[in-house]
Amino acid sequence: MAINNFNPIVWINEHLDIPFDEEEIAHVRDFTLMWNLFEKIACERQFNEQSIRRHIRESNIDSVRFAEYFNYFVGRYVNHENANNYFSHLFNHRDSAQRTFVQNVLHGIDQTNENIIIVCILISYRYRNNLFHGNKELREIHHQRTNLNAAMNVLAIFLENIPNMV
Repeated sequence: MAINNFNPIVWINEHLDIPFDEEEIAHVRDFTLMWNLFEKIACERQFNEQSIRRHIRESNIDSVRFAEYFNYFVGRYVNHENANNYFSHLFNHRDSAQRTFVQNVLHGIDQTNENIIIVCILISYRYRNNLFHGNKELREIHHQRTNLNAAMNVLAIFLENIPNMV
């Protein structure tokens, strides 16, 4: 196995018997790149909610730009008045205060400009954690395409509003 000839897709297909192809999981690669940029530029290499809130206040980002993705998250994680099973898996017994905050905003409680953007970022962060910490079943990873595409758009909009991004 030569260093520059290693193909993880071929390796996974051969050793784990998971029939991947490059195009089918390109969204995972793309999300990884976008998250890397986001964490480097917006978070100074360490994700934290306070730095995100500071950027929102300093740049006056309008949550209207996030509306499509916020509405997608509401539709995905809220059934009628309750959070659904997807929401439970998203937070996977993590930070109960953050979980309650996200759930409340998705349910229409305290939907300020800042909170809507924060919720979009926090959900994207949960995707990152669930993906990078092995919570996603590889055989089903292609089902995450829409989630990761929504998250990448959220990250891109946020980054576009940071002065001197590069």
